[in-house]
Amino acid sequence: MSDEFDSSTEPRFTAFFPLTVTLSFFIIWFAFQDYELNKQRTTLNQNFQAAMPTIGEAQQISQRYVALMKDLVNTAKTDEAAKSIVNDAIKAGLIRVQPNAPSAESAPASTATGT
Repeated sequence: MSDEFDSSTEPRFTAFFPLTVTLSFFIIWFAFQDYELNKQRTTLNQNFQAAMPTIGEAQQISQRYVALMKDLVNTAKTDEAAKSIVNDAIKAGLIRVQPNAPSAESAPASTATGT
C-alpha cells in the first residue's frame, strides 16, 4: 500500500519546456527583426546611392539660381527694369528678403537669396 502513495513516483512539473519555447520564440523573432532591418538598410543605401546624381544636379541648379538672383539684385540698384523684376519676384515669393541683413553698402553680400 505504501507504494500507491509514494510521492517520488509522481511526475513533477518543471518550467523547462515553456521556458524553452518562449526563449526560442524570442530568439527567432529578434533574428527575423534583425534580418528585416538589415534588408531595409541595404535598400535605403542603394536608393540613396542611385539618387546621388540627381541630388548633385539639384544642388548645382540651386547654386546657379542663388547666384543669378544675387546678380539680379545687384543689377537692380542701377536698372529700373531689373528693380521691377526683383520687386515682382519678392512679391511672388521667388526671392526671400532678410530684413535684418546688413545693407548692400556696408557688406558685399546680397540680402536676397533664392528659395
